[in-house]
Amino acid sequence: MAETEKEVNDESFKEGLNALLEQNSSLFIQQTEGLTTYQLNFIRLLCKDIHSGFTTQTVSEIYPLGSKSNIDRIKKSLVDKEIITVEKDGIFLADSVFELWFKREMM
Repeated sequence: MAETEKEVNDESFKEGLNALLEQNSSLFIQQTEGLTTYQLNFIRLLCKDIHSGFTTQTVSEIYPLGSKSNIDRIKKSLVDKEIITVEKDGIFLADSVFELWFKREMM
């Protein structure tokens, strides 16, 4: 933990968060440049706290993902790219900073 003479307030927290997102922006752009629309839609669903039930009608109306076999390919591809992780209670983005950046830039 960094020691500082200043106290953290909302403004300094927001400045630090914005700096962190800007520092990582080029990496995140590089990670998302080659993704398909379906892969980006999958990430959008995760950012909206939808971590399962991707084949339901209500989910597919929000962000289409294609067929069930396509969803399996999307998951495998995003796991291979280390963008998502599959856990027993659902699928999640692997990097919380990436999630914040994605919500700010791609939603």
